[in-house]
Amino acid sequence: MRARLLAAAAFAAAAAPAAQGGWLFGGGSAAADVELSAEDVGKLAALEEELGAGGDDFGGRSEIRGVPERDADKYAGLRFSCDGGSRELAVEAVNDDFCDCNDGSDEPGTSACSMVNLASFFCANEGYKGLVLPTARVFDGICDCCDGSDEAPGKCPDTCQEDGASYRADMARLSKVREAGLAKKAEYIAQAQGIDEEMSETDERLKELARDLKGTQTELDEAQALVSRLEEEAAAARKLLQRKLRAKRVAALHLDTFTREQLELLLVDVVVEGGTPETLVTLVQEALDDPLTPRAAEVAVDGSIDPDAATARTAEWIYENDAQEVDLDLEDHYADAYAETLDDEDEDEDEGEGEGEGENDEDVDVEDLTNAKDAGRETDSTFSLETAKSRVRELERNVRRLEKEESKLKEKAPQDYGSQNQWYAIRDKCFSSTADKYKYEICMYKQAKQDKVNLGEWSGFLEGSNDRTFKFTKGQRCWNGPERSLTVHATCGPEERIIDVREPSTCEYVMTFTSPAAC
Repeated sequence: MRARLLAAAAFAAAAAPAAQGGWLFGGGSAAADVELSAEDVGKLAALEEELGAGGDDFGGRSEIRGVPERDADKYAGLRFSCDGGSRELAVEAVNDDFCDCNDGSDEPGTSACSMVNLASFFCANEGYKGLVLPTARVFDGICDCCDGSDEAPGKCPDTCQEDGASYRADMARLSKVREAGLAKKAEYIAQAQGIDEEMSETDERLKELARDLKGTQTELDEAQALVSRLEEEAAAARKLLQRKLRAKRVAALHLDTFTREQLELLLVDVVVEGGTPETLVTLVQEALDDPLTPRAAEVAVDGSIDPDAATARTAEWIYENDAQEVDLDLEDHYADAYAETLDDEDEDEDEGEGEGEGENDEDVDVEDLTNAKDAGRETDSTFSLETAKSRVRELERNVRRLEKEESKLKEKAPQDYGSQNQWYAIRDKCFSSTADKYKYEICMYKQAKQDKVNLGEWSGFLEGSNDRTFKFTKGQRCWNGPERSLTVHATCGPEERIIDVREPSTCEYVMTFTSPAAC
């Protein structure tokens, strides 16, 4: 039966004029304009399914009511076997309107075994397609078969010739669509030549990048940890230096000779008098009656004495106090005190702070000590810290470079493009359509949207769908509901087109989509 219908469809396809309007698609001399409706798409999907399954060639009507020609041998002879051979009946028990077999096969032409799910009735529908119905629909007053054989004689008109002619015209038209889709699919497959090797190379490179990125990130973490440790050590060194320099300033101003009460009074006086360095010097001089006390402006941040200011101040004092013995070696004293701070960190702090004036174990250039910021001595720890920071910057650049390359490769990372890589050609394309005031868009292997609402991210083909059903999942969550998702049922067509979109369940969308890749 199927063979006869396909032959008729082929004949009609050759004779039928081209339909007007619709999608324009190419196919050499077979090119034509074909207009497809949503109903056509459904018919085309059924045709694809029928051709893919090999069809059900029931043959014609047999002499037994409700039995196709292919099963007629089961009812031949004087005895009839049912229930898997466990029961035998006289052939007269067939279609006697009494259900004798558990499988209902003894009543193919009546509704006596309608309670049995497997019980079926076949109508030949000569001129159209044979049809199998549950026996519950036999003699129910509704004409299911175009030849009317499911009801009492004369109840239903025979419309099979008209239905068959319409079916064959549809098949002729849709066969052209299918042929065009298959031709386009062949082009898609050709575009994907060598993609398996390319995807394999990409996969290997991604694995290599992952290893490099992990190793580089580990190095970066270690370098950052080293920088943190060195910064802590540098901070501790600065703190130690600050403590020593503060002690030197105290000694330079002779504040270490003050009692607690004197220091408290001095602090109040400094605040009251305006708190300037000159005020502090004046008040200290008054308290000590010591003209040799250097002015605060002469004491550098490292505790040393500004050479010019100190020399002028010392000369002034000698002129006024030539009878007094004085130690003119102040510069060496403060140079020596600063040099001590550059010694080993493990040296006892109290011992370092308590050394007397006049000791000069190391020859230090006074000019290097006038400003601690420009001391000119770069320690090993400082050099190591700068080196470590430079290494961190270098590793950060390497990480960014590797991540950028990885991101680009992931965009074309190995994907399931179908059994023949037929979906590869449209892997980076988007298709949209407007329905019910909403714009729906699907971007292959990326994302689906309803206007600006995310319906889901690509999650692949459904198993067992023959590369024709794919999903987008984990979309924007509905208010008080689930995450949105979209299931796309693709069917054969000459081009990519969204046919319709439905929402059978809350926030779960279903789309019908045509593509040559589905042919």
